[in-house]
Amino acid sequence: KERDIKGELDIKVEILEQELSDMQETKSIIMGDLDKERVEQGIVVMEVNRLRGEIEKIESRHVQESKVSAKTIAEVTEKLTKENNKSQHLEEEIVEFREKIEQVDTDLKSLREVRLRIGVELNVAQDKCNNYESELNEERNGKANVIA
Repeated sequence: KERDIKGELDIKVEILEQELSDMQETKSIIMGDLDKERVEQGIVVMEVNRLRGEIEKIESRHVQESKVSAKTIAEVTEKLTKENNKSQHLEEEIVEFREKIEQVDTDLKSLREVRLRIGVELNVAQDKCNNYESELNEERNGKANVIA
């Protein structure tokens, strides 16, 4: 009986040793898988950190570009405002010059009318002078004939 019990115990010990060996093999496989997963997780963490760094660089560059763009827009807006003011001033000057030209044109028309009237009056006066001169010449000739 002891032999039977010893045989059974030996079988149970072998089975337990086999189960222990299987468990250690399974544990070894699981630990290998766990190590692989840890390595992969480490790689993913490194990649995430790298991407975060790139995102921060891009965000920083974007902030800088936004500042430059805002400054450029402000400068262009200021120049545009100045040019708009100049344009408005020039338009006002053009209106003033047109008004002056119209006034000068009106004055010229008035002067032409005055000149025309003076010309007519000059012709009338010239005719009168010529008539007086003719009368004087006739009178002189008449007196010269009387004296002679």
